Amino acid sequence: KPIIEDDAQHWRHFNKKALLDTISNDMETYQQLLQIISTNLPEKLEKLETTISARDIRESLSILHAIRGSAQNMHFPQLAELASYLEKNFVQLDPDDAEDILQNMIKEWSIILEIIS
Repeated sequence: KPIIEDDAQHWRHFNKKALLDTISNDMETYQQLLQIISTNLPEKLEKLETTISARDIRESLSILHAIRGSAQNMHFPQLAELASYLEKNFVQLDPDDAEDILQNMIKEWSIILEIIS
């Protein structure tokens, strides 16, 4: 497949061009960022799962804020949108709804992982 087609298909999950523009097309930095996010984000999602189950609002909001920021910085638009929504609405949401959104975030991360691998 041509790269253009891949980018067009995947940009909602990962806007690679925007990230490369941000880092001046430095491929070494790009690889380092992918390595860091591939380690840190699964840990954050796992911790978020624990804090949501425990209904620890303060810690959940802190983790959501970090995930949203990382997703925005890495140009993962769909993940950033999900994290942002959950962060803004967490207190008012039914615990089951918060859990559903978390599961969507986990699914989104698995899509991103396929794209960046």
